[in-house]
Amino acid sequence: MLTRKRTSVCCRLLNRLVYRGGAVSVHSNNQCLLFSHILAKSNRRELKTLAIFQDAWNESLVSLAFAGSIGMTFIILACALPHYGVWWPFIVVLFYLFAPIPTLLARKYTERTGSTNSTMELAIFITMAFVVSSFALPIVLARAPVAKPAIEWGACYLTLTGNIVVYITYLGFFVTLYQDDSDYNMW
Repeated sequence: MLTRKRTSVCCRLLNRLVYRGGAVSVHSNNQCLLFSHILAKSNRRELKTLAIFQDAWNESLVSLAFAGSIGMTFIILACALPHYGVWWPFIVVLFYLFAPIPTLLARKYTERTGSTNSTMELAIFITMAFVVSSFALPIVLARAPVAKPAIEWGACYLTLTGNIVVYITYLGFFVTLYQDDSDYNMW
C-alpha cells in the first residue's frame, strides 16, 4: 500500500505533467489513489522519466539564459570597446524588447477567443519587421554618412553577431515554452 505522502506526490505529478490538457483528468481522491497505485506498481520508470524531463526543462532554461547573455555581451562590446566608442548599436536592444510582444499578444488572443490565423499572421509580420529592423539598423549606421559613418564596420559585425545569438535564443525559448502545446510534437 502506498503511503499518504507518496500518494500526494503521485497525484501532483499526474495532474501537473501527465493529464494536463488531455482527455483524462483526476477529479477525486479515489481516482488519484487508483492512478498513483497503478503508476507506482507498473511504471516506476515513468516517474523517473518525468523527473528527468523536469530537469531537462531547467537545463534548457539555464542554457537559454547563458546564450542570451552572450548575445548581449556582443552588443555591449560593439558599443564599449575603445576603438569603436559609440553607443548607437545599443538601440537594437529596443527591437529585442519589442519583437516578441506581438506574437505573445496574438497567441493569448487566439487562445482566448478561438479566432482565425489572421491575427497570428499579422503578429508574425510585425515581429519580422522588428527582426529585420534590428539587422538593418547597424548596416545603415555603418554606411550612413559616407565621409564618416556613425559606427565602424567592426561594431556592425559585433552587433549582427549579437542579433543572431539573441534571436536564436528567442526561438529556442519559444520552442521550449510551447513544446507541450503541440499534439504532433517530436522534440
